[in-house]
Amino acid sequence: MYNNLNTVEKRLAYRQAMVGQESTLDARSTDYAEVYAYERNGNLCAKGFIGTSGKPSFNYRFRNEAQREDHILKFFESCKATQDYRRERQEKRNSFTHTLTVGQL
Repeated sequence: MYNNLNTVEKRLAYRQAMVGQESTLDARSTDYAEVYAYERNGNLCAKGFIGTSGKPSFNYRFRNEAQREDHILKFFESCKATQDYRRERQEKRNSFTHTLTVGQL
């Protein structure tokens, strides 16, 4: 059913099927990074997604709530750092102007 995830709609539908009904979306989630926390068989779990990806960036089981919270916090910090780096690199690329003129050696 979900072999070909070539559109945003298909990836998001696949993501919702993977997450399940018992999970809750973390309040810190943005349009760039989402984390779903849930409990399965007495284990604390979390799944994290970046962008519109259909497959999770992480899908882990944790020993306690503190470890899960720490991992989620590090995930969001990493995503924020990546976004900042990409934005900075894009701004540098857009602001660059060369000083060459036609015929100059």
